Amino acid sequence: MSDEKENSTDATTVANMADAAEYLSRVTAEAGFVAISQDLRAVRDKLQSIAKSCRAVPDGG
Repeated sequence: MSDEKENSTDATTVANMADAAEYLSRVTAEAGFVAISQDLRAVRDKLQSIAKSCRAVPDGG
């Protein structure tokens, strides 16, 4: 697999993980676990940042 395709796959995987963290954040907020929800939002933000950097570095770093 080429580095560019691998980075694209990595970015997609990490973006999907960020989506999952967003979903869990909403569920925990609705259940009243505000602190956990906030932590999950921080995780989501970090994952989104990683996904963007994967897309921005086509040669793998």
